[in-house]
Amino acid sequence: MIDDSIEPATVNKPDTKQVDGVIFSKPINGLHTDFFINSYTDRYFIIITQTGSIGTLLSVEKDTTQVEKEVAEVYTIKVLLGKDEEDVHIAARFLAGQLDLPKPILFAFCVKDLGINVLKSILQTLKEHLN
Repeated sequence: MIDDSIEPATVNKPDTKQVDGVIFSKPINGLHTDFFINSYTDRYFIIITQTGSIGTLLSVEKDTTQVEKEVAEVYTIKVLLGKDEEDVHIAARFLAGQLDLPKPILFAFCVKDLGINVLKSILQTLKEHLN
């Protein structure tokens, strides 16, 4: 027997919080590509997707090391979620090195082709929106 005197519970929805980051789209290699860039106190969060999902999530941190008398930049890349594939590591290292941001980067990639021409287009697009 169902008790009709009980009213449905009211669900309190949290207040909608405005995103501080930049969200935009641009065709890359003929494919619709969505971008999200946000700067937090301790890192940047950059999403690049052609499918609507975040794909592989990587943490990229830049360190320096002494090689003879010169200082060299070394990137530590950790896959936090998704497939641990060499092309994603190369893409993250290339973009982080060329962007030269002052904080670590959390990248999310879901791009169908990570060839050099695609990466150069992505890099140019990111530079336009980071400055």
